[in-house]
Amino acid sequence: MAKVDMHVHSKYSEHPSEWFLQRLGAAESYTDPYDLYAIMKKRGMDFVTITDHNRIDGALLLKEAHPDEVIVGIEATTYFPEDSCKIHILIYGLNEEQYRNIQNLRINIYKLQEYLVRENLVHAVAHPTYSVNGKLNIVHLEKLMLLFNHYEGINGGRNSLHNEGWMNIVRHLTPQHIEELSRKHGIEPIGDKPWIKGIIGGSDDHAALFMGQTYTMATAQTPEQFLEEVRNRRTQVSGRHNNFQAFIFTLYKIAWEFYRSKGGALSKNLIDRLGASLFENRSLRLWERWKIRRIKADVYTSNVEFQSKLQEFVDILNEQGNDDIEERLQSLYNKLADLVDSFFAILFYSFEKDIANGNLLKIVRNLASAIPGVFLTLPFFSSIMHLYKGRNMLHELQNRFGCTGDSSSKRILWFTDTLDDLNGVSMTLTRVLEISRKKNYPITVVSSQKNRDDDAHYMNLPQVYSFDLPFYESYHICVPSILKAIDRIYIYRPDKIIISTPGPVGLLGLLIAKMMQVECVGVYHTDFTAQASSIQDDEGLGGLIEDLTTRFYQMMSEVRVPTNAYIELLVNRGIDRDKMKFFPRGLETELFSPRKHSRTYLQHEYKLQEGFYMLYTGRISRDKDLDIILYAFHILEKQFPNIYLLMAGDGPHKKDFQAHYRSKRIIWLGRIKRETLPDIYSGCDLMLFPSTTDTFGMSVLEAQACGLPALVSNQGGPKEIIIDGRSGYVMSDSFPESWKDMIEKFINWKTEDPEALRKMRIESRENALKKVSWDRFFECFMA
Repeated sequence: MAKVDMHVHSKYSEHPSEWFLQRLGAAESYTDPYDLYAIMKKRGMDFVTITDHNRIDGALLLKEAHPDEVIVGIEATTYFPEDSCKIHILIYGLNEEQYRNIQNLRINIYKLQEYLVRENLVHAVAHPTYSVNGKLNIVHLEKLMLLFNHYEGINGGRNSLHNEGWMNIVRHLTPQHIEELSRKHGIEPIGDKPWIKGIIGGSDDHAALFMGQTYTMATAQTPEQFLEEVRNRRTQVSGRHNNFQAFIFTLYKIAWEFYRSKGGALSKNLIDRLGASLFENRSLRLWERWKIRRIKADVYTSNVEFQSKLQEFVDILNEQGNDDIEERLQSLYNKLADLVDSFFAILFYSFEKDIANGNLLKIVRNLASAIPGVFLTLPFFSSIMHLYKGRNMLHELQNRFGCTGDSSSKRILWFTDTLDDLNGVSMTLTRVLEISRKKNYPITVVSSQKNRDDDAHYMNLPQVYSFDLPFYESYHICVPSILKAIDRIYIYRPDKIIISTPGPVGLLGLLIAKMMQVECVGVYHTDFTAQASSIQDDEGLGGLIEDLTTRFYQMMSEVRVPTNAYIELLVNRGIDRDKMKFFPRGLETELFSPRKHSRTYLQHEYKLQEGFYMLYTGRISRDKDLDIILYAFHILEKQFPNIYLLMAGDGPHKKDFQAHYRSKRIIWLGRIKRETLPDIYSGCDLMLFPSTTDTFGMSVLEAQACGLPALVSNQGGPKEIIIDGRSGYVMSDSFPESWKDMIEKFINWKTEDPEALRKMRIESRENALKKVSWDRFFECFMA
């Protein structure tokens, strides 16, 4: 089959549409038509065309030199007259008179289309979902479906999302769709069977980097036969889609060629030498390599790792013998990512040290020194935004034509800063991972953790830096590599992003969701405002954290909240009520269920005498209000010699509590394995959960499922888990004396009215079964 790259540009194109090149003053392309021809033939193209913007000069030159191999083409800029929305139309086989007529008519897309049909010129809509001047909407796309029967299916300048998404839409068109659109817009569809569309492919190359790597195939021996096959919709397309690295380097090459075209001293400067090394595979001279190594801030001069990464970057530029530009660009990107990582690692280290020392002057200086690192990453952010521009419009159009697939096929990334810590977020997402693996749900948890390996449902991002969160020593926060993370996530192509934490990993998830125009769902697990105020007793700190977290969640398209109480609280903090939805919790009720012989297990494992056993499970931290139950127990143990308080968990203030509350009947169990927890719950008599900062309280739900009644605070989420007076009690205040009095009632009930406690255990189990469902949990996030 004959191959033709049907969309390519030369130096004869009109001014560029990309804002970067417009601001620079550069041309659309600097590729000579004869060089273009040579590259096309080298890459296996049977026939060659040039589709410059509104010009045919280059195509005519090649047609004169190679009349039997060249197809004269043009990419005409046309407009919807009703709102001046720009559309690009690829036109082939035209002569100079037809070109002049097209130039006169292209100001109006309807008149241009009538002329192309009348002249029987082969034509196709270029990159249909790309908004050239920011005005394209679904109405325009619907009209294009009626006006034209050929489209660019693979455009080498667009990513696979847009290319494949548009081809999926046109393949699902039916006579009914066309009839409905015709009635809606009052436009008569063109030609025979207008629901069957022809597809072409082209590289849309502007920089002689990827031409001939995206193409159209048809059975033909001559250019005329090839165009006839296109006209009759008997073509296939193949080749590469664009990615954000290639997009930005294409712009860089055009910019480099622009500087080189200026001549004189500019063509001999370092920018020219770097461009020659990267794009022409020419070796750098010794003095040029030395000059590059000198380009660094003084703060990094003595850093060995930074020096090493900079040297590796220079070495990649100086490599010879690799003609695969895509592979070369990927290698350069990887080394650039290493260099940026080293840059930010030094910066974060300096920040941490200067904040600890209170050196505000150095903090300001470090912020200024961060500018080069940010500058290196920003072009890649903007390139992703460019490639994903219009994604929401495409998705809405796919919905209208019923070709989005079911929700189970969505690729979901779930971002979290904590996965191995002792907290509700980690426990929930650990279980999400387990169930996703077991049932093969399309969910991948994204984090940055040491000693964890990737699998189909977990993505471990490389770390740049890590530190212990102030006041939360059990939280180890990791800062991921931005460029390496973006590269991996871009390849994954998520359809939805879920974020559980507002830390570095969560912020990265939010950034990527905005860049890729992906639905972003926030899960409100933790009340950091209340926790910070409880630990530090600092209203200023709590207010700052509240402002930051509110802004974070307000940027989500949806916020999932575990309790109604927290929905009201977050509304008061400034998050739109319309954004918030309740999400059900999941629990393995087969695992968390009453167990026989658990009492004997506790007595044997922890050397306990028979008596009344109270239990707390969770993080051992001041924000959990543990002084309430520890002080209450301190009073009760003087009155009741056979009571025990079991403290299961670990945390930053465990040693402080142990030192302050010394008692042989307070048993510090440490961190308990998940499969052992049901024995602990089942063997105890009462759960104590005094925390006022928990948004939900998973351990309370686990206890209830094991038939353990609970006392909980009247603030936060746990009060919505129990049935007050039937599966436990909601305490009206946080005074230790009140908790002591209620605990004493339970102690007396055990000997005086054991039947009441037995009924409360049954009620606890039944209550938990009504509240949990992993199926509903996954349904709400996968919808």
